Amino acid sequence: MKNIIKHVSILFISLGLAGCNADFGDVNTNPNAITSVKSENLFHNVVGYLGKPFTGEFEYIAPMMQYTATTNGNYNIPGNTYAIDGTAMGIYSSIWSSYSVDFMRYLNLIETQLKEESGNTSKLAEVKILRSLLLSQYADTFGPIPYDQIANALNGIIYPEYRSEKDVYLGTTEFKGVLEILDESIQTLKNSTDELFANDIFYNADREKWIKFASSILLRLSIRISDVETEMARTYINKAVSYGVIMDEGDIAKVNHRPTTTGEPSYLDNSVATSLLTLKRERGYCYAASFITMLKGFNENQIDPRLKAIAGVYDENGTYFDNYQDYEGMLNGCEMDDVESVVENMGFDQIYTPGIGRYGFASFKTETILNREAYYIVMGNAEVNFLLAEAAWKGLLIGDAEVYYQQGIIASMRSMKYWGETIPESEITNYMNTLPKLGQNKTMNLRDGLDEILTQKWLSMFENAMQPWCDWRRTHYPSIITDNPNMNKLGITNHKLPGRLPYPQDESIRNKDNYAKGVSMLSNKSDDYMNDLWWAKSYFRSEEH
Repeated sequence: MKNIIKHVSILFISLGLAGCNADFGDVNTNPNAITSVKSENLFHNVVGYLGKPFTGEFEYIAPMMQYTATTNGNYNIPGNTYAIDGTAMGIYSSIWSSYSVDFMRYLNLIETQLKEESGNTSKLAEVKILRSLLLSQYADTFGPIPYDQIANALNGIIYPEYRSEKDVYLGTTEFKGVLEILDESIQTLKNSTDELFANDIFYNADREKWIKFASSILLRLSIRISDVETEMARTYINKAVSYGVIMDEGDIAKVNHRPTTTGEPSYLDNSVATSLLTLKRERGYCYAASFITMLKGFNENQIDPRLKAIAGVYDENGTYFDNYQDYEGMLNGCEMDDVESVVENMGFDQIYTPGIGRYGFASFKTETILNREAYYIVMGNAEVNFLLAEAAWKGLLIGDAEVYYQQGIIASMRSMKYWGETIPESEITNYMNTLPKLGQNKTMNLRDGLDEILTQKWLSMFENAMQPWCDWRRTHYPSIITDNPNMNKLGITNHKLPGRLPYPQDESIRNKDNYAKGVSMLSNKSDDYMNDLWWAKSYFRSEEH
C-alpha cells in the first residue's frame, strides 16, 4: 500500500471530522501503530453524516428561508440579521471545513485505497456520487471553490485552485463537472456486478436503490441549472428519469436516529432535535411567521394537517396548547424592542393563558421535531415529485405537472411518520380534494404554478433548508419570502436575502492567490453576501451583467 496510508492514523488524531464532530469508534485505537482506516468504515461515516445538518445550519439558512425566528431579538442568529460578525464568520468557517477538510479528505482517502485493489468499480462509483452531491452543495453555498484539487495536500497540492460554479457543474477540458460524473457513475452501477459497500446506512448495498438515489441527485442538480443551461438540463433531466428516480417510500435515502452511548457514531444522534432544543431554550427560537402563515393559508378551505404534526405552543412549564388554528409565527429580523411590540400585539394572553408572552409563538413539537429517534431524509420522494413537477411545468419533461405536484404534497404529508406522527389518510385526502388545481391558487399572493410548486416544496423541506435557499435564489419563489423582506437594522444587504456565504478569513491568508481568483469570479468581485451565483436569477447583479 502506498505511503499515503501510513499517514492516515496521524490524520485522524490531528484532524478528526472537525466540522461534523465525527466519531470513528474503535478505529485506530493505538495512535502509535501504523495502520489504515478501512475504506468501508470511512464510507459508512460519510454516508451517516449526510443525516446531520451542518454546524450552524439552523442559525443561518433556516431563518433566511423564514422557517425559524427568535423571540430574544437577534442573539447570535446571523440568518435572522444578514449581518456579519465573529459568530457568523465562525459558523461559515466551520461549514467550509466540513466540506474541504472533512468530507473531501475522507473521500480522497477512500478512493486512494479502492484504486489499489481490483474489483472496486461499483464502490468507486458510490464514492463519486457522494463527492458530486457534496461538491455541488459546497459550490451552492460559497460560489467558486477548490473543486478538482481539493484536500490533496498529501499529493502535493498545498494551494488548491478555485473553480467557478459553472465549471463545478459543467466541467472543462481539464476536468469533469458533477453532472457528467453523476451520469457516468449511474451507468457504472447499472453495468457492473462487483460488490457495493456492505451494510450502508441508506440502502444496505441495494444497487437499484443506489441508482435511484444518484439519479435523483442528478435530477436535482439539472433543475438547478435549468434557467441558465436549458437544453443541457433537459438532457440530464430525461436521463435521470430514464435511469429511475426515488418515487416510492421504500427508496427514500434517510438516516434513522436514536440517543447514543459512548463509542457509538455521533451521527446516530438526532442533531436536528438537539440543536433546535438548545436554540429554543437559550435563544427563544420558534417558527417564523411566513412558514406558519403559509401552512394555515395555502389552501383557503382548510389548514394544512402538517401544522399540528410539527408545531406546538408551550408555556414555560411545558403545558401544550393544541388549538393549532390559532398558532402564529414570529417575524424575522426583530430587535429586542421590536419583539416586545410584536408580542403585545399578538393577544396571546387571551388565546392561551395570561402571561404567556413570548412562549405564545408556535414552536417545535416535542413528539416530532424534537424527537431524538426521528429520521433525517437526505433525498425523498416528496422532493423528487416537486422536481418532476417543475420540469413538466417548464416543458423540460413529458409528464403531468399537476400529478407530480399532488404526489409531492401527499408524500410530504405521509413522511411525517418518520418524525413520529402519522397523518390519517382521510385528512390527506380531504386536504387534496379541496386544494385548487395547479396554477389556479389565488390565495397568499401566489404568482403562478411554479410558485405553488416551490412553495409546497419549501413547506416540505424544513430540515433541509439548503434546497429551498437554492430554489429561491434561482426563481425568487416562494413568493411569500420575496414579499416579506427581513427589515433588520443591522443587515448589510439592504434587506435582501444573501446570495452566498463569505469565505473563511484564513483562506485570504493561507491560500491568498487562489482566494483572490475565487473572489474575482464572483458577480460583484467582492467576498460578501451580495453576489448572484452563476445559476441564480438576477438580484444583486448590476444592469450591465
